[in-house]
Amino acid sequence: MKVSQNAHCHTTACRDEFAKSISALGDDALIDTYHQAWEDHTEASAEGSDNLSEAYAKGLATEKAMQDRFPDYQSRYQLRYP
Repeated sequence: MKVSQNAHCHTTACRDEFAKSISALGDDALIDTYHQAWEDHTEASAEGSDNLSEAYAKGLATEKAMQDRFPDYQSRYQLRYP
């Protein structure tokens, strides 16, 4: 599943949709999306872009998804390697 990277997502509903869509991603895709979100934020910051707050919001949303999933990673590891 690919997350929409709509550059013009300025509404709360659109940001909520982005946050919802990242929770459906597989592990590798979530990690890729997290890195892409922070790369986009870095580029927006360097360019003085109007999309800086949006890029930051997407970075935080992907970071939260990573944190939410992390306990699951630990549980799986502990089950496999007690």
